[in-house]
Amino acid sequence: WERPVSLHYLDITGQKAFSIEAGISIFGNCTRNFAMKSLQVSTKNRYLSPDIQYQVFPSLEAEEYRRMRLRSGGNHWKTSIIGEAMTHQLVEGQVDVETQSLSSVVVYLNDAYWGIHNIRHNYSEHYFRYKFPELDTADFDLVRPRNQHSQYEVVLGTQDSLDALFTYFENNGPFTATDYAYAQQRIDINEWINYYIIQTWVYPTDWPNTFSPTNMIYWRPRIPNSKWRLAVLDTDGGWSNANHNTIAYMLVPGG
Repeated sequence: WERPVSLHYLDITGQKAFSIEAGISIFGNCTRNFAMKSLQVSTKNRYLSPDIQYQVFPSLEAEEYRRMRLRSGGNHWKTSIIGEAMTHQLVEGQVDVETQSLSSVVVYLNDAYWGIHNIRHNYSEHYFRYKFPELDTADFDLVRPRNQHSQYEVVLGTQDSLDALFTYFENNGPFTATDYAYAQQRIDINEWINYYIIQTWVYPTDWPNTFSPTNMIYWRPRIPNSKWRLAVLDTDGGWSNANHNTIAYMLVPGG
């Protein structure tokens, strides 16, 4: 469900930075059961404010947004609140991988205190166009796997190219130089390496295989010779066991 709201944002000095008419909804999977919910804010044509005109994230130059998320801290909401956000903050701008920027706020709903939230980017066509201005007119494929990669949730575009990629590797093995050349043409290899290093380091306990929508996002622009990339997402289960052998865990089929 989504409800119309009037949203007012006060900056660190207490001055009103912007006010918009928007839609708000609860988001998340297991975290919906927590007392403090995470919220998605969306601007749409049916509301009076088509965009958020403000530099919401200090680390970015963008001054216009279509949507944002007010994250309660996910699985960390009773403890640090910042565990998942810390993953993104540590790697943002340091390595070539997609991350969700952060800006912390105190939230009030109808004048009632709703706790500390972290404003986060939402992976969408708007996000990728902000990050990659050369893709301003491009369409995108944006896919989340489900049920241990046996199904997909197609957020944007289609899954056809990703299906073809995985089918190729399922039907061709062991891995050869020819297979690697095939992958290089369709996957941003260095970016995937960066992504897996981050996940191995953080060790989210519900990654890489879960039966809900997995905490992975595959994306690519729908232009000639584009390659699939991965985006860091929802590392709530991370930072929980410094002694865990994540590499061994990753290599177990269906683990």
